[in-house]
Amino acid sequence: MTDTDLAHKTIDPFSRGVLEFPAVLELLHSYLSGPISEPLLAQVEPNTQWDEIRRDLELAGEARDYLRESTRPGLAGICEPSPLLDKLRVEGLALAALEILALVEVARAGLDILRTFSRHPTPRLSELARALPDFRNLVTQLGGKINPDGTVDSSASPELNRISRAIERAKLEIQSSLERMLRRFSKDDVLQDAVVTIRNDRFVIPVRAEAKRRVQGVVHGASSTGATVYIEPLETLALNNDLVE
Repeated sequence: MTDTDLAHKTIDPFSRGVLEFPAVLELLHSYLSGPISEPLLAQVEPNTQWDEIRRDLELAGEARDYLRESTRPGLAGICEPSPLLDKLRVEGLALAALEILALVEVARAGLDILRTFSRHPTPRLSELARALPDFRNLVTQLGGKINPDGTVDSSASPELNRISRAIERAKLEIQSSLERMLRRFSKDDVLQDAVVTIRNDRFVIPVRAEAKRRVQGVVHGASSTGATVYIEPLETLALNNDLVE
């Protein structure tokens, strides 16, 4: 029987109860830095191997000494990344922008921990920190490219910057064209309101239901009362198509 088998043999429900091990875990739970720590706590088990116990006590002692002089690393806002990493392993699946941002924050936290403990006089903690991958390239390439609301910053790449400028030009051209039409139709009692609005991601104008045949275009719905229909005029159809594309 190996030492590991012997350790597992001695960890029985009665022993865990005598040690009040569940209460110990509950106490530790209140000290977790965030959800990223939850899976690690779930793996903690009583140990009977003296070398491992001594190593863990030395780690705990270093952590205690560190916290006497410094604040703990900020992990409270870091997600548990395993579900996202599992998703990346599936061929054909891609992460959404906010999911990428969450992984970047995990990488940034790992980089901060590596920098912090690699220069701190705590050999055990430093050894753990040095085992972390160096995420500098990842953080440099993706940091600041995704906004907190999940939108991608237009400066993330030259191509995206070009597309963003083209989108803004297309919007201005569509709005200018529709505003000219509003001024023309406002004299003919065609409009319900002299405003440009959006329906189905298309720029449209609100037309009185009884006058809808006087505006050539595509109908994108009606108001709840049925008094207004939202029409995309033929004059801006191609521009709207370009914008959507």
